[in-house]
Amino acid sequence: MLEARLEQQFIDSADCKYQIAPLLVPPLSAAVEAILAAVTSGGKVWSVGAGPTAALATYVSHLLLAGFERERPGLAAQALHSGDGDDATTLLRRLNIWASAEDVLLVLSVASAETSLVPLIDAAQDLGMTVVALVGGDGGEVLNSLLDTDVVISIEHARLGRVLELQHMALHALCDGLDAQLLGEEIKE
Repeated sequence: MLEARLEQQFIDSADCKYQIAPLLVPPLSAAVEAILAAVTSGGKVWSVGAGPTAALATYVSHLLLAGFERERPGLAAQALHSGDGDDATTLLRRLNIWASAEDVLLVLSVASAETSLVPLIDAAQDLGMTVVALVGGDGGEVLNSLLDTDVVISIEHARLGRVLELQHMALHALCDGLDAQLLGEEIKE
């Protein structure tokens, strides 16, 4: 019984990815283009998450800095996260001081309760930055704070685990797309 249940997790995950891929590809392509424009014009990628997505924000910054699956020069990326006594006000101050209009704010959100991200989105928009939002569920206040010029990658699924899996996969696809645009298609032997 337990093994069948565990196996079903993999089957459900694969099925979900197969079904949602056509919906995610167009906004992911737009996100690659927005980030590519930022980093090739001297801008940075600021990533931010709250709760379970805070770790994903740090993870994607690492992938942008260190590379994904191919060797390439690092891209300017910084995760905004609470730590060492930092609170939302400190993160907002950091963004206002260090960010510029050439930058992109990559927002990761899974729950409508992540309202702490909204002031960062507002500040980025005030600075003229592009916001790329990878949101789950109904998107909540994060989705409501976005402009028509922002890029929205929405994963509408009821299960938190599936949303996080798909966000992780979407971040890998995003990094692979950036690498392909920067380095060309990889030739596999």
